[in-house]
Amino acid sequence: MLFVTMPYVDMVHEMWGRSWFFVYWGIAFFIYGLNSSVYWVKWLKICVLSVLLFVPIALYFEYTTEKQDMIANRTQTLSGSIPENKSSFTKPCGTSGRCTFYFLDLAGVKFMCNLDSKKTMDKFICQDIYQYAGKTATAQYILENQKEARLVSLRVDNQILWSPEQTLEWYQQREQTLWHEFGAGLLLISLPFLLLFAWARKLTFQAA
Repeated sequence: MLFVTMPYVDMVHEMWGRSWFFVYWGIAFFIYGLNSSVYWVKWLKICVLSVLLFVPIALYFEYTTEKQDMIANRTQTLSGSIPENKSSFTKPCGTSGRCTFYFLDLAGVKFMCNLDSKKTMDKFICQDIYQYAGKTATAQYILENQKEARLVSLRVDNQILWSPEQTLEWYQQREQTLWHEFGAGLLLISLPFLLLFAWARKLTFQAA
């Protein structure tokens, strides 16, 4: 089950966060370890499989909604002084102790970025924007899932430093990457191990 559900890691992490995925993983392992001869257990397993099927569909609608919100100009606007450097905070992260997260703090709104990423938006928020430190920026943004701020556009001194077109391109690239990884995972990881899992269970029941 570990390998069968592996392709869903990125998708569940995008929607609900990494911690929720491990909660689901634990429940899935517990359920699939139960005796399938019990009637209600069969229905419970069907529900778990239904959740797995629901995840890609939910992610598709999430991306579509976010892009539509941006295209329809359902954005919020702020103005604030660009700080000298990026801000950061640490919090518990898995079994490795504590992880550091970086963000641009603009007028009290936090725009997260990945310091190790080579993607254009992360590079802009983590590095490029600070050459304009002290200047007043006007930014448009949307709230993903009503909580995480996503930069849509940013202007300084009538100069567009980040445009809505770049944000749309970022969404499309991230979505394509996610779907490619998911498809490759299903083909190369899930299918062989699902067949192996079914074969092993069949042998177990035959031996019993």
